[in-house]
Amino acid sequence: MGKKLRALLTEAGFSRTAGSVAGGADGTDEVTRHVGAWQAEYFTAPALVEYVVACGVATPEELTAISEAWRRWSEAPGAFWARFWCQAVGWV
Repeated sequence: MGKKLRALLTEAGFSRTAGSVAGGADGTDEVTRHVGAWQAEYFTAPALVEYVVACGVATPEELTAISEAWRRWSEAPGAFWARFWCQAVGWV
């Protein structure tokens, strides 16, 4: 979705737009364990499970499998966490 942000702003009528991306990465055991635990909990949070299932995106079993995969990843030697944020602003 990030690569479409400027186009969406233009389609919405903004006359000038600017887009950018920021990234971050961590590769320590402490960070990957923390991230993996957080993500594992996120994918089994009752409100998220209810919403995702109601939307037909995944089953409770699939969400549990995703959660378990995050936990396994967090304990894997050499796990590495990278993320990117895309943003855009527009002026009328």
